[in-house]
Amino acid sequence: MSLSKLFGNPSTPGYKRIQYYIIGLSFGLLLIFSVFYIRFAVEIFLGMAPPFLIGLWTVDRVTKIYLDDPPKVTKFMVIAFGVKMVVYAAYFILLFVFSTFNRWHFIISFLGFFSVLHALEAMYFSYLLKQPHIR
Repeated sequence: MSLSKLFGNPSTPGYKRIQYYIIGLSFGLLLIFSVFYIRFAVEIFLGMAPPFLIGLWTVDRVTKIYLDDPPKVTKFMVIAFGVKMVVYAAYFILLFVFSTFNRWHFIISFLGFFSVLHALEAMYFSYLLKQPHIR
């Protein structure tokens, strides 16, 4: 399957397709893992939430910036990366200080979702940046 069929044309409303993939993949994996590891469903959800929400926001913002002014995409992505790392660190600190749940299941869930969703984002951004700019 080609990336254009997978992600849609970014200059049309069809570009939202990537967000649907992120939502479907995240909640599908959450459901599967929560069924098999019912005792750790909260940890799995807490590990999924930040990469999921930040991933949706990043994809939306990068696409909008690309459609408005492509040269600003790189600057935004660098700043967004720094902000994401600070947010993730603060999230970890808050959860580890004020929570008593099983940390290993949270960490494994977080790393799994972080890796998969960022790989999907990278494929989408690679596809997006190869598209001719249409205003």
